[in-house]
Amino acid sequence: CEAELAALYDALAPPAGAAFSVDGAAIGRRRLRNCALRYLCALDDATPGGAAATARARAQFDASQECMTDRLAALGCLAGKPPGAPAPAAAAREAALATFLAEAGGDALVLNKWFSVQAGCDRPGLLDDVKALVEHPDFTWTNPNRMRSVVSVFAGNLPHFHAEGGAAQTLVSIL
Repeated sequence: CEAELAALYDALAPPAGAAFSVDGAAIGRRRLRNCALRYLCALDDATPGGAAATARARAQFDASQECMTDRLAALGCLAGKPPGAPAPAAAAREAALATFLAEAGGDALVLNKWFSVQAGCDRPGLLDDVKALVEHPDFTWTNPNRMRSVVSVFAGNLPHFHAEGGAAQTLVSIL
């Protein structure tokens, strides 16, 4: 359904120059558009469709200055790019994460979102990412919301938390 999802995503783009709206119809369009983007970004990055999806996610991330919902949806798609993804996908991931962190300006709630987006990804090597997140300078164990944004989100990420070998449960139990 790649072509259909891409057409749906493009059709639901806000009209150029349109004012941001929080009415039910606009919220529904954003939600459906972001769902289509998530499906498109699940395509293999080495394919033309996967590369186009990454480009769409990066463009949405860059353009969504007024809408945190769209920005977080795009960031989540980019953050989920696997290690070893083709250079454009890996670069888009790193750039979006760095930009979001820099623009957070130390705001605790926005930083929590930055942490939780990464801890909730579906990507190989997520356990290593979570270990790095709890070592990040902006992570603190004394802030319960910061801890939840990493540990609780990761613990709810069932495919990764319950991966064979039990390393994730061991990590969380000693944290």
